[in-house]
Amino acid sequence: MKDSMEKHYLEKEAVAVDLTEERFRFLRAAYLEERITVNGQRLAEKLLSFESSLDAALKAAENTQKKSNLR
Repeated sequence: MKDSMEKHYLEKEAVAVDLTEERFRFLRAAYLEERITVNGQRLAEKLLSFESSLDAALKAAENTQKKSNLR
């Protein structure tokens, strides 16, 4: 069952924005039915990594904006 879940997830990885809610509902139902589990450690690491990347991107954009305003 796990293999089919992973395959389904991979196929949906590049879903259109309008299918995001449907995908979320599928994953939520699978979690509630205990067909999939969440690795809290990995999730936390990914969230921290994302926040770090976002912070760096925002700072870079801010620096670019400041340089544009100086010209």
